[in-house]
Amino acid sequence: MVVTIQVENRQAINNVNRITTMFPKAVEKGVNDFGRGLQRNMKGEVTRRKLVWTGKLHKSIRWVKKKNGGELRMSRRGAAVDSMRPHRTWVRRGRKMHRWAMQKGNPGVKSIAQRQGFIFVKPHPFIQPVLQRAIARMPRDIKRRTSRTVNSRGRSV
Repeated sequence: MVVTIQVENRQAINNVNRITTMFPKAVEKGVNDFGRGLQRNMKGEVTRRKLVWTGKLHKSIRWVKKKNGGELRMSRRGAAVDSMRPHRTWVRRGRKMHRWAMQKGNPGVKSIAQRQGFIFVKPHPFIQPVLQRAIARMPRDIKRRTSRTVNSRGRSV
């Protein structure tokens, strides 16, 4: 015995067609939601690790939409803070480092700044932990957006 099912309901066919046209847009929206969340988490991590002194690094972190997805951009300063080699830096008057050392409030750093000595600077990795958490969440975010589109039967969500 063979059972044949034939759909003659035009509305059901239209729903399926709308889903197929809306699906790529839903994936793109899911990727952009992921990117905006990544930007928010990266800025939060910079603030949590107290890497914000002038605010330039914080302002430079942004998600830029591209044709097929997007990219997270930040200034070179962010990459340098994340991955520089430990080194000594002279704290002399007229440099930003001197102003930072005087404002820091740490008596040891203040005394070095007053006598114009050097301090030992080390990296402050913040990019990799945020990326690992974000990549783990990416499939969930995209799946949520696409399932919302499928459940809406192709209507704009």
